[in-house]
Amino acid sequence: MKNSEYMRLRREFICDVTRLLYDPGSHTRSKMWIWRNFILPVLGIGYQTYLKESKADVAFDPDRMSRLVAAFELLTERGHQALGRTAARPRVSGTAETEGPMPCTREEVEA
Repeated sequence: MKNSEYMRLRREFICDVTRLLYDPGSHTRSKMWIWRNFILPVLGIGYQTYLKESKADVAFDPDRMSRLVAAFELLTERGHQALGRTAARPRVSGTAETEGPMPCTREEVEA
């Protein structure tokens, strides 16, 4: 793969992810959040590079966008499965849960 083709694919990926996830009015869906959670782990580029390439004029391709949405849905499903496995582990008795109500007064604690 030539360098120019890689750069084009990278720019398309950045623009598509930004189009899909960016919400101008929300701090939880800012470009910094997108970069930190999706761009940096995958591409390993800096924030300024991401900002520069996210402003590139890339044509909207519905097929490419649908593949990206399908990939995000697959990752989300795998994440839910992983969280389900860790949440289903049995708790060790006496570590995270107390038996009965918590004592409120000094007499109750000393008893």
